Amino acid sequence: MSVVLLMWCLLVQHAAPLPVPAEWTEHRMVAHAMGGIGGTRLTNSREAFVINYGRGFRVFEVDLRLTSDGYPVALHDWGALRNPVSLREFMSMPVRKKYHPLEWSDIVQLAELYPDVYFVTDTKERSRRGIERSFRRIAASLEASPRPDVRGRIVPQIYRRSMYGQLERIFPFPSYIYTLYDSPDSDGEVVLFLKRAPKIRAVTMPEYRVTRRFVSELKKLGVKIYVHSVNDPRIYETYRRLGVDGIYTDTLAPGSSVRQ
Repeated sequence: MSVVLLMWCLLVQHAAPLPVPAEWTEHRMVAHAMGGIGGTRLTNSREAFVINYGRGFRVFEVDLRLTSDGYPVALHDWGALRNPVSLREFMSMPVRKKYHPLEWSDIVQLAELYPDVYFVTDTKERSRRGIERSFRRIAASLEASPRPDVRGRIVPQIYRRSMYGQLERIFPFPSYIYTLYDSPDSDGEVVLFLKRAPKIRAVTMPEYRVTRRFVSELKKLGVKIYVHSVNDPRIYETYRRLGVDGIYTDTLAPGSSVRQ
């Protein structure tokens, strides 16, 4: 942990001068749940961010759940706890007993310190009220940030067509991802919806939804296509040949060869 924290300090010192990419969809790999660390996935931890930033990632997907007192925290699921705990309790519990947990304000701070980084939100609340509570908190922290550019580097994932309009009323996010792992929409319904939702810049889907025809229809719209989660370079290469633009991954690294 001391080595990781040293890397964190060194990276922070050099973060400010880095340029901001023109568009987050230029990046082909998204670090799933902040990326893997030490053979472990789904930690959503500070150390995972630091390690994977060093590996070349600039787009980080982060899982978010609400604590019992209504704060978004970086967490895939409550696991053995089963039920949410307070923010204070959550922040006192190391992830996997050794990594630093993150709340949403920490993620905004990371975006302030690293101006070439984007965060994709995977909010786990599905009820209309849960979505409202989550994104009211997210919006408030973005409005309070001293760096206005941070607002453009938060990319919400939406799970239902109705969520697009709901978020647009809460905060003017510049772009969205439509994730299909929990969507009831058919391929045709997705295509029709995207024609009416110009801020949705990408679609991400599980492997079982990838077909040549669906990829072709999405490409005609100019929408970027990601698949999750892919950790085999040969599978990644197969999807690239099919026309898929990128992947969410735990173990692969940007810039590494996929032709293996």
